[in-house]
Amino acid sequence: MIKKKALILISLVFTAVFSLSAFAASGVYDDAGLFYDTEVTTLQMELDDLCSQTGWDAAVVTTDDAVGVSSTVYADDFYDNLGFGDDGILYLLDMDNREIYISTAGEAAEYLTDSRIDNMLDSAVEYASNGSYYDAMYTQITMTVDYYNAGIPVDSSAAAAKITVLVAAVLIGVIAAVSAVFSVKKSYGFKDTGYVYEYSSKSRLNLTTNTDSLINSFVTTRIRPRPKNNSGGRSGRSGGSSMHTSSSGRSHGGGGRSF
Repeated sequence: MIKKKALILISLVFTAVFSLSAFAASGVYDDAGLFYDTEVTTLQMELDDLCSQTGWDAAVVTTDDAVGVSSTVYADDFYDNLGFGDDGILYLLDMDNREIYISTAGEAAEYLTDSRIDNMLDSAVEYASNGSYYDAMYTQITMTVDYYNAGIPVDSSAAAAKITVLVAAVLIGVIAAVSAVFSVKKSYGFKDTGYVYEYSSKSRLNLTTNTDSLINSFVTTRIRPRPKNNSGGRSGRSGGSSMHTSSSGRSHGGGGRSF
């Protein structure tokens, strides 16, 4: 009975610890005091939904004192100091530098390309410029979910190049085939068919038997080494966000916009 109670107690402790770590994986840090309590609750719910769908860590942060650093540095350092994992996102509303900044890490940088971040910032800045700070943050979170559901975008320039090469190859093949047909047709397209050679009366066929004997044969074998595979691993990635390194040495993507 005592062992059973001890196991239950240990289980509760682990559950509590897990709950605290899960709560730390997402949060609203309204240091600038821009949101109502109900807005904080709604933003937290949206962040929890984002985390459950993506598996990323996520936070909304506001500040009116960036301690003398840029929005980029503030957002990246805040993310790192929270102890967030390799995959995550932080939405910063920096009232000191008057800038909205999105900091991404890991997989989030794959989904949120530079163009997608620009779209998010366009929408957020429009709200922030009018003082609708809650709407600015809410919009970014919902757009992140939409982009996640849309999947990692394919590098459109690379895809277009492949299609162009394929179309060009097909066209060259068609042109070559048509040219060959016309060339053959022109070669055998006789116009004057008035004279016909009497091959049946003017030809003769003699058949003789010829025997060839194989005296000696030599077969030479040579080992041909296989060509070495010089193709290296994939470097970089298709699309994605422009990356930089924070003061802690972690790689971050993202972007910002003044309002």
